[in-house]
Amino acid sequence: MQTYYGSRTKASIGLSACIAFAALGIWLIGQPSIKTFVAGWLTIIFFGAISPLWMAAVFRPNLLTITDEGFSVRQALLGTRTYRWSDIASVFVDRQSAADLVVWTLKDRPRTLASFKARMGQPNTYDGYLPAGWQAPATEIAAEMQSALRSDQATVR
Repeated sequence: MQTYYGSRTKASIGLSACIAFAALGIWLIGQPSIKTFVAGWLTIIFFGAISPLWMAAVFRPNLLTITDEGFSVRQALLGTRTYRWSDIASVFVDRQSAADLVVWTLKDRPRTLASFKARMGQPNTYDGYLPAGWQAPATEIAAEMQSALRSDQATVR
């Protein structure tokens, strides 16, 4: 069993950025233009809404547990999700996003997910992903998950 923890430092940086942008929003509200007034409120609403996620990640970091049966991901406010290796087709690192993400594809891909991604103009390359911001690099986590997946596939054969 391997365990990875979310980085409190990265979560603190995210929380600090939210606070800074919310402060900018407060400043924008005080400006004479109606556009800056609206922009200020939108900034406060958006960054105010996501700051609890960052705050929760500071006090209760994400947790990834990899076992012989599968893996589970605990996110601060979103709970725990568990995946079995028997349902996973592949695991890899997606380098197309702003941060390297560990992603996976399912053996039985849901049609609704694929069609939704196609309508949104997103490439249909993966079915799930780990949140960013781990203490270990995405490549290390993906390698550990790929090793566990290969072990599971070898025992099934």
